[in-house]
Amino acid sequence: MCKKCSSCTDAPACAASAEKCASCPKASTCPAAAKACATCPKASTCSNSKATCKKACAEGEVVDPVLSALGDMELPAPDRLAEYGYTELFDGKSLEGWAMAGPGEFLLEHGNLVTKDGMGLLWYKEKMFKNFTLVVEWMNTSKTDNSGIFVRFPDPGNDPWVAVNGGYEVQIDDTSAPPASSGSIYSFAPATSLETKGINRWNRYEITVVGQKYTVVVNGQMVCEFTGERALEGYIGLQNHDPTTKVLFRRVAIKEL
Repeated sequence: MCKKCSSCTDAPACAASAEKCASCPKASTCPAAAKACATCPKASTCSNSKATCKKACAEGEVVDPVLSALGDMELPAPDRLAEYGYTELFDGKSLEGWAMAGPGEFLLEHGNLVTKDGMGLLWYKEKMFKNFTLVVEWMNTSKTDNSGIFVRFPDPGNDPWVAVNGGYEVQIDDTSAPPASSGSIYSFAPATSLETKGINRWNRYEITVVGQKYTVVVNGQMVCEFTGERALEGYIGLQNHDPTTKVLFRRVAIKEL
């Protein structure tokens, strides 16, 4: 069972915890997993619970039990996100609600946002956000690709540097050293490890911001915690960094806290 669930005193009675166990391909002789399924009110009608608790749990993962219930990361499930209070900011069909600042652009290809040229910023202009968990799924196509997710920056107008200087960037860069590596809060807080999957594979960032506390989870592993000092509210944006970078984004969803 994941560390988050196994250390939670409410896990045995938590339906989301049991659902996490049911979707974990490794879950098994894990006592916490078995206990969660045994006390889950849905267990009697759950086709996964008994089989799951019989499998082997060789190792755990630090996974949000809600997000882990969405299934394989390779299969987007925006409808499941909505069930748990997340709002999709990008619908995979249009750039409605978004605006471009600076050079370059984001192309819409096969339901994905694709960076082109730069350095620019695609930002969600409809609303400023205060406390939230932001889920972003992205893929780099080259080992040297560079991009990022900006949070809590003021209205940039047509200047992408407003996000750099006024907000915080969660970096996408698998080759640079911390605090410029993937999962780092760029130039402020280093990622403790590189948890990305390599080129042409989808990655998931879960960025939680409450007050001045910033937490970054990459593919289920918590890699960065940071206490900021900038604005407590702002916009969210994606970076197109340079002409040689091609990064794809397929999910941008937020849950306000």
